[in-house]
Amino acid sequence: MDVRKSKSILLCIMYITLWTLWKERYGLVFRGLKRSADRAREDIISSLFNWINHRSKNVVWASCIQLAGGLLASANGYELKL
Repeated sequence: MDVRKSKSILLCIMYITLWTLWKERYGLVFRGLKRSADRAREDIISSLFNWINHRSKNVVWASCIQLAGGLLASANGYELKL
């Protein structure tokens, strides 16, 4: 995977993560919804799939999921098994 694609995927992961965290906080503060971190992680990965799938024609999904899974696992302190 070239540097531009990697950078684009990393930015996408960052935006999706921030968006998901904002939605979770909004749900907690204004609606009283409590969801697990696992559910938020699943939302991030499914959003990543949807966003990249609709924006790119030549995506190597194994690389994207591995990159996202590694980043999310290191952020949560545990392994992500796909």
